[in-house]
Order: sequence, then structure tokens, then C-alpha cells
Amino acid sequence: MSGASSNVGRVIIVCMAAVMGGCSAAMLRPFSPEASPNYALLSLAVEKGSHASAYDGILSVDGADVPKELRQQAYVAGGSRRVGYECPGWITMDGPSTIDRYFEPGKRYRLMCGSKPALIIELDEP
Repeated sequence: MSGASSNVGRVIIVCMAAVMGGCSAAMLRPFSPEASPNYALLSLAVEKGSHASAYDGILSVDGADVPKELRQQAYVAGGSRRVGYECPGWITMDGPSTIDRYFEPGKRYRLMCGSKPALIIELDEP
């Protein structure tokens, strides 16, 4: 009987660890629609005369797809991130282009689609 209760105890501990791990992973989403102290703002900037469609802009962060309503502006989790993007009028093969960038929480950044390759710059003003 003690062997069975020992196994039940192990199962409970494993389940608790899985639940706790799932919760912490959810808090570390690569992007968010809302401001948070742990995130940086990333906005799309296009050349004058260009118009970004629903298919342009910030397409993914660390492989997680960004919904269409956030492609012009999203909050990116602080740290090193890989941003998938599409600039208006650009044609890409084999998936979107990507930029690897470190994002400091609380800072503002702009994805510049003016010239190839695109750049992500940090904005000076708060």
C-alpha cells in the first residue's frame, strides 16, 4: 500500500510542476497587445507614399504568429528576440524576413521599412 501512495505523491508533484511551468511560460509570451513593464513597444514605419496592408508589418516574434490587428504595433518581451516582418511592396521567398534584436523593456523601437535591409532602431524620446 505504501508503494501505491508513494506513486500517487510523485504523480501529484509532477502535475504541480507541469502546471507551474505552464503558468510561467504563459507570462513570458514573446509579444503582447498591451503595455507591460517587461515589454518594449515596436512600431512599423513605412516610406512616404507607401501603405501597409494587413499582410505587412510585424508577422512573428520568436516564431509566434502576430495577429493582423497587432502587425502595425506590438509590445515585444524584453531580451533577445527574432522578429519576422514583411515590408510594403517587398517580395520574399521561403517565408518572411527576420531581424534578431535585443529589446530593452520600457523602450520604444521602430521597424524601418525605408531601405533594404529593414532595420529596427531604438527611439530616443520616451
